[in-house]
Amino acid sequence: MASSSSTHAAFGIPETLEMILLKLDMGTLLCIQRTCRSWLSMIKESSAIQKALYFTPIENTAGQEKVQNPLLTEAFPALFKVTDPDNPEDGYEYDEPTVATFDMMKSPSKLAAYLRSEASWRRPQQPPVCNFGVSTYSTGGWGFGYRFFEVPDDPRGFGDGLRMGDFFEALMFDNNVDYASCRLKRVIWWKRIPQEGLSFWNETERLMGKRVDSDIVVSLRYHSTGCHESDDDETPEDGSAMDRIEAAYRELGIQPRITESEQGPVTKPAEELSILQLKRERYGSIIDPYGVTNRKRLEIRYVEVEVAKDPRLSSFNLMASTKSTVVQLTFNFLSLQFRHPNRELRLQALFLSTAKATKFMVDMDGDGSPTHQDPTQQKPFLFFKFLHSSYNMRIFVTGSTGFVGSAVVKELLSAGHKVLGLTRSESGIKQLESQGAEALHGTIEDLELLKRAASECDAVIHLAFVHDFADYVGSCATDRAAITAMGSALAAAGGDRALVITSGTLLLPRGKLGDEDDAYDTANPMAGARGPSEQVCLDFAKQGVRASVVRLPPTTHGLGFSGFMGPYVTVALQKGVAAYIGDGQNRWCAGHRDDAARLFRLAAEKGAPGSIFHAVGEEGVPMKDIATAVGKELDIPVVSLPAEKADEHFGWFGFGAVADNVAASAKTRERLGWTPEGATLMEDIPTIVDFMKSQAA
Repeated sequence: MASSSSTHAAFGIPETLEMILLKLDMGTLLCIQRTCRSWLSMIKESSAIQKALYFTPIENTAGQEKVQNPLLTEAFPALFKVTDPDNPEDGYEYDEPTVATFDMMKSPSKLAAYLRSEASWRRPQQPPVCNFGVSTYSTGGWGFGYRFFEVPDDPRGFGDGLRMGDFFEALMFDNNVDYASCRLKRVIWWKRIPQEGLSFWNETERLMGKRVDSDIVVSLRYHSTGCHESDDDETPEDGSAMDRIEAAYRELGIQPRITESEQGPVTKPAEELSILQLKRERYGSIIDPYGVTNRKRLEIRYVEVEVAKDPRLSSFNLMASTKSTVVQLTFNFLSLQFRHPNRELRLQALFLSTAKATKFMVDMDGDGSPTHQDPTQQKPFLFFKFLHSSYNMRIFVTGSTGFVGSAVVKELLSAGHKVLGLTRSESGIKQLESQGAEALHGTIEDLELLKRAASECDAVIHLAFVHDFADYVGSCATDRAAITAMGSALAAAGGDRALVITSGTLLLPRGKLGDEDDAYDTANPMAGARGPSEQVCLDFAKQGVRASVVRLPPTTHGLGFSGFMGPYVTVALQKGVAAYIGDGQNRWCAGHRDDAARLFRLAAEKGAPGSIFHAVGEEGVPMKDIATAVGKELDIPVVSLPAEKADEHFGWFGFGAVADNVAASAKTRERLGWTPEGATLMEDIPTIVDFMKSQAA
């Protein structure tokens, strides 16, 4: 009896009841709402339980983590990520679920129960989204496109974004989706498209020449009769399933919030773009996975070919003629999935030469005879652009073992790229090889070495700089010579190749918020010496190179020397005070080195030619705040010094102590979809101080 009373008393304490309920699985937690009114009230009022049930969105500032609801994944398998067990990295399953396999379709009574307006599955919102994109591609050969939908200005209560019920109706009642000939391939239910899902979007954005930014992405696969060996893949049952869903809505008297109306769709296409509309002439490259060629790459010009006149066609051949041989590539329409272009092409292509292709033939009949001698002159029906996948780039990195460079190498390797790192030392070689990169011993003064390395890679990220402040002008001249050598090699090699160099926000005019479109300050001697490197790089955009500049803030921080923070903490340790100049309101913009590394990768993958990007996470941190934080960590006084004492106290670093360098990165974020995720400068100061103390010891 006592035990029963204790249990009853425990359940009567709201905090205890909340803790107990949070231990339940989601299905039980949903059902237990019906137990009694007090429990229902607890579940409704508890923020933690509402988040556990996905009824209240969990804000994800990092923007990269999965937030899939397991109950929704089980109930709507076609709307969530599925994986081929034999190839888990691909994320595709060729016998994927369809609308007809939804749990709700098992019986009329179950369908009616699911579609009730108060059904709990309609309420999850995790995290809040206000738009979604629908990508389409066809196994019948017409290519792929992208439609973007966004919620308008809250005409029907969309103020907190789409919920699962809204999204379900937007997709199910979309007149553009023919479920008799289309399969839901997958829905990426994310706040931001994750790293492993960006390959397709990188290529799409590159071809469109603009960003594709959706909170949710739906991928649809259409197929055409005659392009399959059997009819097993056709899904007319989905058309029947949709008829049943629409009939159930009518019987229940439910009007979808998102549907076509006389006033137009509530969720309407903001823009519809098709890859078929693009006609850009560029060079590309395809990787040789079998290692037949020494350089593992055959350069070819993109080809627009007229195909699919006969709907029974299932494949065609492209023969690239070089001076020494003819290379025949066979493509099957079923494998032309642009999400991972190289992954599909690898399975079918065998390359026999590294010479640049000068002539193309297309064999539509499979008998070896050319159908078109010059397909680039034909009116295109299908647009093929044979580009190396940005996920398989070979990237030459100078300064690869430095504070930022080592983070860039790690970022590139984790994204699936191959890295050739330039290093001056044996220890650098060991460091690169331990990371899984290829090491090249040399310096940026060896211009022939730089040219050779750049010509053998798909992109160059230039981070190295000769830090000889006794001859700063000479160091800047060396930098320009290195950029010229590598840029010239990339331009001569042709193809969709990228050159990304390093500059700094410190070169911008002082005392005002600088952005990516601002030029360096010619009145500043330091900027006047280093700034021209930016223009040397950007000029290569005129020669077909995707040339861009990444400006680092003076306090690019993390575990290590951390830009301006390194010398500042060193002086504080030596002098026994943490000093600032004047009122300490001069500011340093800042950014985490891991965020900078990700920005360098994005610039190499999809940066537009002639772009400047800012790796700035914080526009400006007051010097007094920095001094106060350092003084607290070192347990030393924090003092103000007059400006004329800056050089005396800080030595060569006096210019940094008085610098007022503030910069924005809004355009960078918009153009590349880059979002800073690392620690702030103030959060990192304890780590930086500990590191500098260990170095001093």
